[in-house]
Formats: sequence, C-alpha cells, structure tokens
Amino acid sequence: MGRGRGGPRDDGRRMGYGRSRGDYGPVLSRDLDSTYDEKVNRNYANSIFIGNLTYDCTPEDLKDHFSEVGEVVRADIITSRGHHRGMGTVEFTNSDDVDEAIRRYDSSYFMDRQVFVRQDNPPPESARERPPREARERVKARDQYPQHQYPAYEVFVANLPYSINWQALKDMFKEVGNVIRADVELDRNGYSRGFGTAIFGTSEEMQAAIERYNGYELEGRVLDVREGRNAPGPETAPVAPPVAAEAEVPQKSEFTEGVLGGGERNNLIYCTNLPLSTATSDLYDLFETIGKVNNAELKYDADGQPLGIAVVEYANIEDADVCMERLNNYNYGGCDLDISYAKRE
Repeated sequence: MGRGRGGPRDDGRRMGYGRSRGDYGPVLSRDLDSTYDEKVNRNYANSIFIGNLTYDCTPEDLKDHFSEVGEVVRADIITSRGHHRGMGTVEFTNSDDVDEAIRRYDSSYFMDRQVFVRQDNPPPESARERPPREARERVKARDQYPQHQYPAYEVFVANLPYSINWQALKDMFKEVGNVIRADVELDRNGYSRGFGTAIFGTSEEMQAAIERYNGYELEGRVLDVREGRNAPGPETAPVAPPVAAEAEVPQKSEFTEGVLGGGERNNLIYCTNLPLSTATSDLYDLFETIGKVNNAELKYDADGQPLGIAVVEYANIEDADVCMERLNNYNYGGCDLDISYAKRE
C-alpha cells in the first residue's frame, strides 16, 4: 500500500541514492533507475506524470501507491545526469485509470509532500522529434505572430516548471474554458524558457484562468498568471516578425579535437551516427542512464554544422564497458548508434 501523508519513512539504505548532489537531487542508484529506452518507449495515453516528489521516493513507492487505482505496468523516477528530479511517471493498462488517478491524487499528499498529477505527454523536444535548429527558428518566428481571425484573449504565465510543454499548459487551462492555443517560449536550442501564453475566446475565460491559476503551485513553483496582450483581431494589421539573429558557429573543442573511434579499452567513448538534431543535454540524458559522465560534447565541421558524432568521458572504465554493451547499435531517434572506445591521434 502506498505511503500518504504522515506515512512511515525509510532510512538512507532504503532510499537507493548516493550522497553526491548535482543540479537536482541526489544520484539515483542504478539498480533503481530504468534504461533510457524503457523510459521513452511507454504508452503515454495510459501514463501519468507526478511532480513535487520527495528525493527518497523510489519507483517501487510509486508503483505501490498508484496500484490502488489499477494495474501498474511500470513506474519510473525521472532523472537528469543520473540525479533524481523529484518527478516520476506511472503507466497503467488503460486510460480510465489515468483519469481516476488524476481525480484521486492530484494535489494530494504523498510521502509528506503535496504532489501534482497530470496526464503524461511525450517529450516534444526529444532527440526523436526535435527538428534542426533552422526549422525550429522558422516555426518560432511563425508562431510568435499568429494571425487570428476571431476575438481572442491572452494570459501570460511566468515561472513555469521547465518540464511543462505547450500541451501540458493547454491541458491545465482547459479546466476553465476553451483554450484556442497555448505556447511555451523556447530558447534557441528548443528548451523551455519557463514562461508561456494561453489564448481564450472570451474575456470571462481569460479572467477565470487568472483567478484560478495565479499563485497556483505547480511542481514546486508558484505560477505568475496575468493578462497578456490581446491577440490581433481581424482588423489588426499584421506585424512582421523580426529577422532572427545569426546563430554563432560552435568553436572547436580541445576535448573532441583529434579524437577517433576504435581505441583500446578506456573510459572515453566515441559515438557516431547520432541524429543531427541531438543537443549536448541529450548526450547527458542518454549516456548517464549508464553511469556518471564527466564530460560529453558533440563534434562540428568547419562551418559549425553537427557531424552526428560525440565524445563521452565516463567517471570510470566499468561504466564505459556497460555503455559499449548496452548502447552500441541502439536505435536512437531513428539512427542506429555506432559506439566504440575512443582514442586520441
């Protein structure tokens, strides 16, 4: 049975994490963490996302707790660079259990923390789906100045958790009215900047959204929701989007310079055939499913274009061995990775 408010707590040996802390919570023990493939390839329609978890929450805790709703296929803790992020996912066998879990547990207390439960959504900016940078900038410029042909009322939302995408934002605001569109502002690499907008068809819906969600706590962050600029109506002259600034050309790195594949056994990994849309953060998310990564960088050509090649340095040689075993020929974003031990010329 799951642990709710005031439930028993376990000692550090049960928690399954190390003492070192990074950008997020403690490092999750490898035997409690799932592989990258298992986390990504789940049925999102039958899954929920849980935010504001305590750092000692384990996949087994999630499974036990949400099994009270229905059969749980799998439960995972979301990690970044191996660190617990205070978030998790649970996959059920059907979507009805998703609705019931949200109804029963959203804003409830679990392990002495008030958690947020919502429908899980596939990551829109994953390596499988992220378009090339040029395409992302064109889409952003197009969407930044939508030409509405109907009255529309906009709310501005600040202090969004970085895990919230446009679809999750839209789903949240659906509770107060018809959401015409929702957007989360992205940086040049396609990652959330922590703020966004939602557009409603009536001023009453806009005011209801502000009244309900201004000051609302979402995944540990207090939202700032206020009236935005009204989206252009049919008589408003269109505004030309600004010319995007020219992207800086990545500089050559000493870490990747002169590094090739086909080396002897060591803690440096050489990976080729990556999707060209892969970002450096994707490298950490992928390779730290194996173990601690000291450094990971992409290689670029003379014009600053990605080559689909990365160099990854593990903290120890044993993790490099596991990486060779698990990720060589792994299909990542539609590409079969070619991984070998690296060597320097």
